[in-house]
Amino acid sequence: MPTAPNGVRPDNAPAFASAPPPLTRAELVEVYEIWKLLGPMATARAAAIATREQVLEAVELVALMRTEPVGPRWADYNMAFHVLIENFGSGPRLGAILTELRGLASGFVRQSILASADQRLDEANSEHEEILRAVIAGDAEGAADAALRHLDSSLRGLLAVRSVLSGGYEHQSPRPPASCGLPP
Repeated sequence: MPTAPNGVRPDNAPAFASAPPPLTRAELVEVYEIWKLLGPMATARAAAIATREQVLEAVELVALMRTEPVGPRWADYNMAFHVLIENFGSGPRLGAILTELRGLASGFVRQSILASADQRLDEANSEHEEILRAVIAGDAEGAADAALRHLDSSLRGLLAVRSVLSGGYEHQSPRPPASCGLPP
């Protein structure tokens, strides 16, 4: 059974983050913009160098996500999948930076997953499978592209949930850069 980044098996793991850190919308978008630069790079490198054992561990997590209903355990598997794939293609510095970015975003990701119920579950599972297929095929460009699309999709869902939870009163400025593909 795969383990969560804290070394605990996801089926017994505590929440990765119980409450999101106090980030503004703009700060959260910035965290994702950095993650969207570095995460796909690590994923591309994973496609080039992941071992059979590492790939099998990621396959197991994707299978667990496919059979798990949305909830805390699915959220743990989701974060564990990203940790595995990104760590496969990271050296110590890149790994530390990505760990910090995931740490800043993980509470928001969990909140979004739990608040959106099953609305994005099939889409997220398909996106994880697309990333994994590219890694298995050794397709670095395809892996990076799939990771970028998934992070874009994740951020859009996360911002939508934040807006709903704030009653639509969340401060929207500054607008995300046009290059990030998000609606203003």
